[in-house]
Amino acid sequence: MIPQRVYEELGGAPDRSTPGQTPINSAIDTGWVVVADELDHTNPTVSSVMDGVRGFIARESNRSEDNIEKADTALGGVAAHLLESGKAASICVLTTDDDAGNGVVTAIEAHGFDGQITFKDGFELIAEIT
Repeated sequence: MIPQRVYEELGGAPDRSTPGQTPINSAIDTGWVVVADELDHTNPTVSSVMDGVRGFIARESNRSEDNIEKADTALGGVAAHLLESGKAASICVLTTDDDAGNGVVTAIEAHGFDGQITFKDGFELIAEIT
């Protein structure tokens, strides 16, 4: 499952795709990817996790929190929503951004979801399956 913001980012490169079909839409059509509903930023757990992810990435990358991509924090928001609502018992965050992945794990675990979240580097996964 990917956040709306990630879906929007992945909607690019139509010039390298089948006309009218971007790679992300192909993945959705075949059932490999599901786009999450819009995040409820009024949910205190969701917003707190997103803030935690933003802060973690900023500290690890020596950047201002204002310069952190919203798609990265949205990964944490979706994970928080799924775990808090009981729609998922555990989650594996898959991203090529180490700071984002580790930030999501750290923020989620800080909210009491110990042992329910892991991070897998996307490049490592590709190497494993090819």
